[in-house]
Amino acid sequence: MLVDFRGLPVDADTKMRNEFRAAFTDWPSQWDTFALDLVDVVDLNDHQVLGWCKQRMRAGELELVQDRFDVFTFAAGKMSALQLFHTREQALAAADPA
Repeated sequence: MLVDFRGLPVDADTKMRNEFRAAFTDWPSQWDTFALDLVDVVDLNDHQVLGWCKQRMRAGELELVQDRFDVFTFAAGKMSALQLFHTREQALAAADPA
């Protein structure tokens, strides 16, 4: 797992939320080129979806192309959790049963 944001207060603007937002927003600027393409979205159950993205990043001679699998959990009409994974298998294993 890359990151697990379960349990963060939905309505609070905590230091952790601000630091995450800053790092997440700054991530693309660390690369000479950065692209994030949505490949697929899959309903996992009545409150979770799996987002599959492909990241393409280049800095100088270094080029990375990698898949990312995000499990989004929703409650009361809002996103309540986000988990980021390197593999589809990891993401599916972490999801709640259907």
